[in-house]
Formats: sequence, structure tokens, C-alpha cells
Amino acid sequence: MTIDQLLMECVDRGASDLHLAVGRPPALRLQGELHATEKSETTAEEMDRLLGSLLEPGQREEFEQRRSLDFGYSLPNGERFRVNAYYQRGQTALAIRWLDSRFRSLAELGLPERLAELARLQHGLVLVTGPTGSGKTTTLSSLRRPRLRNSGPRRDARRPRRHPRR
Repeated sequence: MTIDQLLMECVDRGASDLHLAVGRPPALRLQGELHATEKSETTAEEMDRLLGSLLEPGQREEFEQRRSLDFGYSLPNGERFRVNAYYQRGQTALAIRWLDSRFRSLAELGLPERLAELARLQHGLVLVTGPTGSGKTTTLSSLRRPRLRNSGPRRDARRPRRHPRR
């Protein structure tokens, strides 16, 4: 089994996460519940090979030094993932989150359309909270998308503004 095959199974089954640990079969998180796949238990050698296929040159050393590493990974078909490699009981383990790129409307998420009013507020603070995997980012995306679509060109808020020298 290759990491790309496991990740495609994650996408095909609509799992939010893929969990890999030595001595356990790969597990998929489906609707918040972990389900072991029917694959055999992952050996230390397999885990080393799977991790190696995800890492860029130089990341192995960083992982060994820090004992944990977060990074992104993309399949050739464009599906994207957020990867957390870490040590569990002295063995390498992986938690991989699928970053589903499909836009969902508030209705598709089962949220009231009144929530769209939050995206139009000019002042104040709106908090979207919840446990990992509960849909915070998806909710914010569904609130921001109509606003972004209607606003024309925007400057990326993460990029610092350049001010002319005086």
C-alpha cells in the first residue's frame, strides 16, 4: 500500500482524517468516528516508508529533532491534506486531515440563512468555536464566499502593507 492509495481511499469514502500508527491498521474518521480499515497492521518499516514518501528533503531531520512535524501534502489530482507526524509510544504516527476544497452553502451545511448576516457586520467580533473536525473552517468559508464573490479585487490581509519611506 502507498500513502497516495490510502489518501485516495480517504477521499473516496469521504473521511475527514486518516490515522496511521505502528501496530494498528490504518483508520479513517467517518462522521466523527474512527473506523479501522481492513488492511493489515502497520509495521515500523511500513510507517518509515509511508512517512518518507510524504517528506520533502530536509524534513526528516527536522522531524527527528523536534519529534513532531506539521506540513501540507497534495496528491497529483490536486487533493490537499494537512499532515501531523509525531511520536506515539516511541513509534512514528501520522494524523492526516483531508482539506476538502468543495464549497458548501449554508443550506448544504444545515445552517440557517440568518447566519449570512454575520458576514455583513461592519463592527464587532464573531467567534466560531468547536472541537477539532466540527466544521469551523467550513462554516467560515460558507459565510465569506458570497462576500468575497461580490467585493471585487481584494488585497490579501495576511500580506503587510508597504508604506513609502519619508
